[in-house]
Amino acid sequence: MADVARRIAAALPYDGVSLPDFSIEAGRLLGDVNYIHPFREGSGRTQLQFLQQFCEIAGRRLDLRQIDRADWLAASRSAHDANYEPMGRAIHAALTCSGPLAPPPFPAP
Repeated sequence: MADVARRIAAALPYDGVSLPDFSIEAGRLLGDVNYIHPFREGSGRTQLQFLQQFCEIAGRRLDLRQIDRADWLAASRSAHDANYEPMGRAIHAALTCSGPLAPPPFPAP
């Protein structure tokens, strides 16, 4: 997990990265988090929330409803064999915009 955190920190803020390249990298990172499987219960749900937050930090909007469950499970299995392309495709299909996010509707603390 420390390696994944290091790779995320090194790559942020992802300015100027194309949507396909961002999707591929996000697929690699999440595939590795999935391989680590950091939580005994709820790891898959937690990973999707991690992915959504990762995308928001990188200025991308992810609609988790666009991820097909069967495709996602198959992509997870492929990632265990270091084939991250299916996961990258699933992420790409769920990204809804590549521009900067609007500020939150509430003031920052």
